[in-house]
Parts: sequence; structure tokens; C-alpha cells
Amino acid sequence: MTVTADDCRPHPAGSANEPYRWPSDDEGGASEAYDLFVRGTAFLESGHPGQAAVLLTRAKRLTPGKTSVREALARSYYALGRFDHAAAEFAAVTEAAPCNDYAHFGLGCSLLRLGEPRRATASLRLAVAMAPDRDAYAERLSEAERRLGQDRT
Repeated sequence: MTVTADDCRPHPAGSANEPYRWPSDDEGGASEAYDLFVRGTAFLESGHPGQAAVLLTRAKRLTPGKTSVREALARSYYALGRFDHAAAEFAAVTEAAPCNDYAHFGLGCSLLRLGEPRRATASLRLAVAMAPDRDAYAERLSEAERRLGQDRT
């Protein structure tokens, strides 16, 4: 994900020219958490969400406030079909980082899979408002609104 100047999230290093440094109070714990995060996201990207979830859960225990870890864990749960767990992790990310459009999108998708189109629509509307250029967001919002309309009839 690229962070732009228009994005409400600050660049993790403070500026685009500085290297990213995983912040920590305990270098050993942060180093282990970062290693688990890197390995977990590599498993996720290579199509192994189960292995990713194991590593990312361990990283979350070491750094519970890291939204990047929780978002990756939520993606793992979603890929595993554990939509209730995915929704809980995405919700935690939206609480900690309310301008994270992808977390709102993931929460909406998870809620839609759980059969909650009303709540899904609210999250997806936020995601679309934050990133109107993302076609996938608009498409999933349309799906949620269709399902919401079907539930009313």
C-alpha cells in the first residue's frame, strides 16, 4: 500500500525518504514480532492463510496495538472463511485507525459474509467515501445494498 500526502495516515517513518523502523520499547520483542509479521504476510501472499494466521496471532500477542499486524491477521481469517474473527480484527483496526479505508472495506466484506448487510453497508460506504477510486469498494457496496434491498422485501 502506498501512502500519499492526501492520505490521513502518516507515513510510518515520518517521511517518505526515511527508512521504516518498527517502533518498540523492547527491541527483542519487537524484532521477533516484526519477523513473525514479515513471515506471516509472506505466507498470506503466497496463498497459505492458515500458516499466516498462526504467525500473525503470535505477532499480535507481542504487539497488540499494531494495526498492520491485526489487518494482516484479519485478511488471514477472511481467507480461511472465519468471517466472525475477521470482522472482529477489522473492527479493532477501524477503532484504532478510523481513516484506514481498507479496514472499513474488510469489515464490510466480513459482515456481508456473516449475513449482516445493514452493518456491512455502513462500513462499505465509509470505505467508498475514503477511497472513491477503488472499484472493488464500490462493487461490494452495490452488492451489500442489493442484499439489503432483498432483505426488506
